[in-house]
Amino acid sequence: VTLANPVPVYSGMSGSAFYAILHKVDEGIVVDLEPQWDDDASEGRLTTLDKHDRASSSIARLQGCSELLELCDTLVEEIKTLTGYDRVMLYKFHEDQHGEVIAEAKEDFLPPLLGLHYPANDVPQANRQLFVDVRLRMIADTTAGDVQILQDPSLKKSIPLSRSTLRGVAGCHKQYCKNLGCQGTLVMAVVVNANPQRARHLWGLVCCHHHSGTRAVAYPQRCASDFVVQAFAVQLGMEVEAAEAAREKRVQNMQAILCGMLTRDAPLGLIRQSPNIQDLVPADGAVLMHAGKVYMLGTTPTEEQSLDLAKWLQQTGSDCLPTGIYVTNSLEVAGYPRAAELAPAVCGLAAAMVYEKGGFLMWFRSGLAKTIKWAGHKDTHSVKEGANMNPRMSFDAYLEVAKLQSRPWQDAEVDAMQGLKLIVQDSLPEKGSMELHMRIQTQLNAERLRIQNQVMQMARSLQAELESARTPIIGLWGSGVVSEWNVKAAELTKRSKMEAIGLSFPMDILADQSREVFNMAMEDVAEGKEVKPIDLVLKARNSDDGPLEQQIHIVTSMYAHHDTHGNMIGVRMIGQDITALKVLSGEYELGPEEARATLDKSDMLVFAIDDAGRIKEWNTAMEQMSGLPRDRVLNRKLIGDVLSSSPMLIVPDPQDSLVLFEVALCQALNGQDTRNHEFHFNTWDGRQMDTLMHIISRTGKNGESLGATCFMQDMMERRAAENASAVRMVAEAAAQAKTMQLACLCHEIRNPLNGILSSISFMEDTDMTLEQRDLVLTTASCGKYLRRIVDDVLDLSKIEEGKLEIDVETFPLVHVLDTVIGQEASNAFEKDLQLYCTIDPACIGVAVKGDQLRVQQIIANFARNAVEYTKVGWVEVKLKAEKPATPGNFRCSFRVTDSGKGLSSEQQASIFSMPEQLDAESKPRTARNVPDGTGLGLVVCRKLASLMGGTVHCDTIEGVGSSFYLDMELERGVDPAEELGGRGGGEDYIANRQKGVVYTTVGEWSSAADIAAAEFVSPTFSEVKGNVAGPEATLREGAEMDSVRDDGLAEKAGSEAAPPEEEQEWPLGESTDAEVHAAVRLLEQAFQGHLSVQVMREVVDWREVAVLVEVDIVDAGTGARIAALQEWGSAHRAGSLGESLRAATRNAVIAATQALALPLVASQPSSGFATPS
Repeated sequence: VTLANPVPVYSGMSGSAFYAILHKVDEGIVVDLEPQWDDDASEGRLTTLDKHDRASSSIARLQGCSELLELCDTLVEEIKTLTGYDRVMLYKFHEDQHGEVIAEAKEDFLPPLLGLHYPANDVPQANRQLFVDVRLRMIADTTAGDVQILQDPSLKKSIPLSRSTLRGVAGCHKQYCKNLGCQGTLVMAVVVNANPQRARHLWGLVCCHHHSGTRAVAYPQRCASDFVVQAFAVQLGMEVEAAEAAREKRVQNMQAILCGMLTRDAPLGLIRQSPNIQDLVPADGAVLMHAGKVYMLGTTPTEEQSLDLAKWLQQTGSDCLPTGIYVTNSLEVAGYPRAAELAPAVCGLAAAMVYEKGGFLMWFRSGLAKTIKWAGHKDTHSVKEGANMNPRMSFDAYLEVAKLQSRPWQDAEVDAMQGLKLIVQDSLPEKGSMELHMRIQTQLNAERLRIQNQVMQMARSLQAELESARTPIIGLWGSGVVSEWNVKAAELTKRSKMEAIGLSFPMDILADQSREVFNMAMEDVAEGKEVKPIDLVLKARNSDDGPLEQQIHIVTSMYAHHDTHGNMIGVRMIGQDITALKVLSGEYELGPEEARATLDKSDMLVFAIDDAGRIKEWNTAMEQMSGLPRDRVLNRKLIGDVLSSSPMLIVPDPQDSLVLFEVALCQALNGQDTRNHEFHFNTWDGRQMDTLMHIISRTGKNGESLGATCFMQDMMERRAAENASAVRMVAEAAAQAKTMQLACLCHEIRNPLNGILSSISFMEDTDMTLEQRDLVLTTASCGKYLRRIVDDVLDLSKIEEGKLEIDVETFPLVHVLDTVIGQEASNAFEKDLQLYCTIDPACIGVAVKGDQLRVQQIIANFARNAVEYTKVGWVEVKLKAEKPATPGNFRCSFRVTDSGKGLSSEQQASIFSMPEQLDAESKPRTARNVPDGTGLGLVVCRKLASLMGGTVHCDTIEGVGSSFYLDMELERGVDPAEELGGRGGGEDYIANRQKGVVYTTVGEWSSAADIAAAEFVSPTFSEVKGNVAGPEATLREGAEMDSVRDDGLAEKAGSEAAPPEEEQEWPLGESTDAEVHAAVRLLEQAFQGHLSVQVMREVVDWREVAVLVEVDIVDAGTGARIAALQEWGSAHRAGSLGESLRAATRNAVIAATQALALPLVASQPSSGFATPS
């Protein structure tokens, strides 16, 4: 109802003009009828935004003030100009509720009141609360008498007139004004909300006094004055809030420093080091009482006096220490009996009781001889006599000198004491210092690592949200090169992520007119300055493959990304598309239809008002956000009808946001555009909206104001993206800090560890019992494993610090496999694992330029993990040539495959990430019971591969096995033959062949069918053949393939190599070899069972093939295996690949059966079985 005020009305009989001023009460609506003391309404110039017009110049002056005193002086000057009163004062309430005049504007004939203090009773508490609810009170004539109110008998209660300007004046106040010499008053409340957790409180009053007669100010002018005071209160609140936030930040930093001191030098660090507790809470002296000792700092009582103070506080009990904190400005006033002995050196005390047995933190302040100028003697204030309140009679200045009092303690200082008390309370129990140090350090480290892990997990989950956010997100290295480019950025510019990554942002993406602004912002960010959002213009395409002819305008915030040493390594920009704002604000010329289409297509919220404050435009985005159709809001008042405290668009209390919006609107209607104005409101269905608003002034051909256009950007999603980005940056910093911490630890561990391993190696050469040797070997294995972890951490630390250098030298590719196989052959042999080394002939004799040691490190890590975590079966290390992307380069793929348990999909997704490790099920312990790994090795592998321009990845099937790949493209060596030392291909391509390792080459096949068959007989596939006798198990058509093998090869190989089912009853076919059949009969008779043959391994070379078979003798009744033997058979490549494989299989079976039957031949020489040569 009040937003409709004032309503101009006229008397039908006399023709007099009035303002009808409405306000709602429980009984109905009260209407005050005030005569119009101005001519605006009669001339038809009164509008819904009238108060903004009147207040615009005053608010502009307030916004130009940089200091609080200047702001206060400007306020009283502007209010005096608006209202015309003889004297205007800004009256501030102190913490003890007494008031002080801190700013004054007056006529020359009046005596000054600036600096005078007034007792708290001059403004009773009931009146103070009324001023919070009803901010303005005008008395036109303080000498006017009261009149009777005529009330209808049907009204059961008296009408409350607290909000009515025409309500009567209390007799006490009339006398007060008479004594003061004023006849007309106007008082406006300064209500602030400095802390969102506190209720709005009365900070002060703007008091207007008129001494040269009565004074009445028309309602529109009063509203304008009140609007100026509200704007002042909001600005004041923001400054108080900023100052309080700065104090809290300082206190938090100081508490963190002091907490760290407790871990190094408890408890003396709080007193003797810098900073100390006296820096946390400004004081003249401080005392710490702990374990019966008193530690003093600065101006303090003696040790005896400090103990006596503590005793007095404990005896007073809950009266002094209800929350464990006690503060007083005067020990004398507080009732301490020995206060006079301490004064004036110590008058003020703040104490925090750490624990009940004499544990205290105390701060002391010296007394101040403070002079206070009172407006009259403070003891002659209003006193109550019977039912009447009698006001003071004198306002003559009276000086009071306050002794034995210190500077008061602030709320923020008390909060700091409480926080430090809790820290010290947990850190200073009655225990020894070393035990305390260990306990605190352990807790801090555990908490630090827990938080780091939580933040990193959160950051990984937010990465996808950043990528798909509806706001453009662009990451840059410190040099300006693009490192991050999300989907929205690609959509706006029509440039894909692949195209944008690696480009120079200022030169290739930024338009020329924005380059200087961007460079200045980058300099400020690098220097650690806070950078406000900036407008940038990006070059874009009209279509995906078109020229860069279009321009995209974004407003963007910039956030620096630092390494662990504080150096800026990059910047992340989170923007908002404002192209529609630029188009509709007139920077581009468009016709009415194009402008209308642009308006409705824009994601921005757009509405427009005329100079009377009525809505003239409401675009589609506003309809969707607000739920209010265009035809429902057109021609309605923006403030009052649409933005109100009742459902349409609701501005929640306190309405500081609405006041600031009205200020911005006022500036726009006077020709001053407003950019980046934050505005918060709720929609009719309760959704909270945080927006960034741009208000553009609209003018006619002759420069007259036509109103304003408002553009609002929904900040909720952008803020979510900023928060996600901040969390991600914190996580990256936490990861770097964690790595640095581990690296420092590993540097300390490495030298002692090397000494331990050297001692163990000497012990291995001495005479020991079996148990002692096993213990030494286990210790050596664990030590080597720990050294692996140390090396991984140090490598990772160097990579993340950017200190790891990649060497470039020419080396033969096959030497990598030669070294890796040499390292792992013995480990595989100890675990009864078959190790295979397979090399593409196209890689033999090839030398490349790169870092051989780092390539070996990656492949060795893959191979070591494969051998370590494979219980039964085999491991294959393979090198294969690929087609290079650049002429003159050589592209290759290293693959390490095992027959282990494989990984789950969740494990595979995080295998190359920190810090989780695989669960125990998928990482079985070795025979020597070496502990599970940290997972750092694979992280290092991924980072090393990236530094060398390669990639690593993993394919796996749970329960079958895994393959780890390193794909890279390197420059060919200048002279491969020379680099190989004259050694080329052929039989000596591996210099040091290891015992128990099968070395093969992948042949240079001429047809796709041959290639498919060769891939099909890879060792990886042997795990999924099943226990089917005969080579048909290997070549069965349609078998399930492992993911590490190329798709579609099984069917191709089967059709090439598999003979018909009926021809596979026995691997030897219808052989006439009498000796072999005799051996089979002899075996079956001797063991009372039958033979089963299984193909274990098939190897294909360009000249010959080899097949490994296992011949089992199985009990005919139970099916149990009685005896078994594995044997190789080979055959030259003649005819098709299938025929060659069958020939090799036959030879292997012959060799196995003859070997099994050999022990039986000696006892049965007449069996007809021939001993093999």
